[in-house]
Amino acid sequence: MKTNKLRSVALSTLLLGVMAASPMFAGDNSRHTITHNTWRFVSTAKDLGPAGSLKPVTVYLWLRLHDVDSLQDLVEQQYDPASANYHNWLTAEQFNADYAPLADDVATIKDFLQAHKLSILSVGERNLYVKAQGSIADVQAAFGVQIHQFDVRGRRYRANTSDPIVDGLAGTLVSRIGGLSDYGLQPHALRRVNPETGRPSPAIPLSAAPNGAFFSPYCLEPPQVVKLSTDGSSPTAVYFGNSYGAPLSNSTLGTLAPCGYQPSDLQTAYGLTALYREGLTGAGQTNVIVDAFGSPTITADADTFTGFYGLAPLNLSVYQLGQSCAATPGTTSSRCQSWGLETTVDVDAVHSVAPGANIALVEAASDLFDDLAAGILFAVSNDLGNVISNSWGAPEVELGGAPFTPFDD
Repeated sequence: MKTNKLRSVALSTLLLGVMAASPMFAGDNSRHTITHNTWRFVSTAKDLGPAGSLKPVTVYLWLRLHDVDSLQDLVEQQYDPASANYHNWLTAEQFNADYAPLADDVATIKDFLQAHKLSILSVGERNLYVKAQGSIADVQAAFGVQIHQFDVRGRRYRANTSDPIVDGLAGTLVSRIGGLSDYGLQPHALRRVNPETGRPSPAIPLSAAPNGAFFSPYCLEPPQVVKLSTDGSSPTAVYFGNSYGAPLSNSTLGTLAPCGYQPSDLQTAYGLTALYREGLTGAGQTNVIVDAFGSPTITADADTFTGFYGLAPLNLSVYQLGQSCAATPGTTSSRCQSWGLETTVDVDAVHSVAPGANIALVEAASDLFDDLAAGILFAVSNDLGNVISNSWGAPEVELGGAPFTPFDD
């Protein structure tokens, strides 16, 4: 099996890593608390009270891997040059046979969910999750939790106020319950904002031909002295140093504010041109990008970018796992635009660095942790590529341990 790596700006996890979990216990009819399943912001954010009980929600029940201790040992050996198992990768069939949850495990989880009035939606690759839907009232009853609304930095999110509980044998099989909260991940690509008005600068229409609309390539301008005062009087301040990029008021074509880099700038800065001369352009490889929602114009955007900068033609495959962002309940136009911009920047950046590589774009059903984790699992299980590159995240201070188990698995 190929090595699958997950690289993320704010959330980096080795795909071959495994969760720390205890073995399964058959015939256990007691109550099982799913620990580390409460978001940290619950203890600090303003509690706005109970969420509406009739609202439908989608939940993920992530299943525990089998024989985790053995798998952890094997993974360590696979990365130890002194071990006989160094780079001795498992096939998908071997992993499924020795470590993946069984069909009987899935059946037990399904029985539990249906007994608590939740409808089964799907089963994940390698039996790693069961996805279901029900009202908040039914979800609260199924998992022994209360779900409230919280004000987090001016945004409203729902979340469980305590760790969920799963009764009976099903409780020994579950590692995490996702979907109790609608706290989502955020893209890192942003339009430049005028600090005086707080508004994004107007977009410039795409063009396959030069139109003179280029950002300045000089992000560090020569040192200068800046004197500041309050209404022409005290207090005053004097600053000396390099300014960042061209002034926001600058509108000269070819030097738009503040600054930006084209593919050749990146390739030169990272010493890639020498590798390209040796034929190391990424040819024969596939880079996977997992983004939420995706972009409805990604093919046209990528073709325009590639043609404009004279890069090798891009072989882009798109895998849409949900409906469009605009058709997804609860999403706003600004949220869709942010993820559309993120998707385009991600594809263009990867193609700039590895112009000969194929790109497989997985468009997750939403920007919730579980949907993005399901997107990564889809890419891994379908062997879409041997590198997975993501660019999204969230403040760790708000997370706690709640979302990470699926990524570890």
